[in-house]
Amino acid sequence: MHEIKKIINEIELSGYKVRNFSNLTKGINSSTFKIEGYEEKYLLKIYNSSKINPIDRLKHESKFLTFLKDCNFENIPQKILSNTKDNWLLMSWIEGKRINKVNHKLCKKYLEFLVSIQKFRGLNSAKNISPASEAYFHLKGHIKSLNNRFLLLEKKNKELLIMNEDLSGILKNLLNKVKFEINCLMLFKNDKNIDIEYILPEENRIISQSDVGFHNMLVGTNNVYFLDFEYSGWDDPGKLISDLLLQPDNNVPLKYFNVLDIYLKDFIFDKNYQEDRLIFMLKLIRIKWSLIILNPIFNSKDMSKNDFSNSLKMRIEKSLIYLDNSLLTIKIIQQKLKGLIH
Repeated sequence: MHEIKKIINEIELSGYKVRNFSNLTKGINSSTFKIEGYEEKYLLKIYNSSKINPIDRLKHESKFLTFLKDCNFENIPQKILSNTKDNWLLMSWIEGKRINKVNHKLCKKYLEFLVSIQKFRGLNSAKNISPASEAYFHLKGHIKSLNNRFLLLEKKNKELLIMNEDLSGILKNLLNKVKFEINCLMLFKNDKNIDIEYILPEENRIISQSDVGFHNMLVGTNNVYFLDFEYSGWDDPGKLISDLLLQPDNNVPLKYFNVLDIYLKDFIFDKNYQEDRLIFMLKLIRIKWSLIILNPIFNSKDMSKNDFSNSLKMRIEKSLIYLDNSLLTIKIIQQKLKGLIH
């Protein structure tokens, strides 16, 4: 509470009178607050440090919002104030509702937004954008990132073994399954003779929100709004399509796969992006998401042993179910891609 009061004081010293404030979210990577002035409302985001992904999320979001403003996008938050030392950003408030149910129209709106961004690749503010979070332009980087996540979880499991042998055994079973999946991925690479050191040319890269999903959209009275750009930047189009289809909780449902046709044709296959490379990326991102599901166990200091145990069991179960379901998803995607290409 001391930190938020300090920030509120700085906001007021900058000329913005604050009548009230309330906590909206307290996540692993950031916390958000609704700031109510006497005439306007604002959104305050405070960025936390992360052991897993230590990027400067304030810098990424700030640069991307500047870029979107230069492109004349109006359905985004506007920057008001920021403090790089204390790691917070004050933005305009957007009135809207979170999406509970995805439909074809919302999928189309999201893809239109992601595609329309690419029209402004030549702007100076686009050139100032950094690579997106965990963006690698060769597959070797993605493999290394996946292995690093796996090693972090193995290290965490060794710590867990001292505290709870049964729970450690459950996590070890998951890690063994993931290790098997990684071995299968490498066999696919060898079978298809995929060059993991090939560097994707700059002209084939895209500008990406990176943290894609319907959790980062709001539906207003007359518009759909987009927010949360703290992981944004230049990225591999195959990674974006993989996240759109394989994100565990906020993905594009396969029944709306046809909305991706233009994106696939314009930013992947028309750019000589090999089908095998895309399938490899899908398989890799699938495994990576199974590990991302377990991220909260790295921020468990404030949890009781019982709560931690229950949370970890739940997340391991979710990860196992996800691995099974997403394997079927990729098989369906492969069939749909064959119909799109041939």
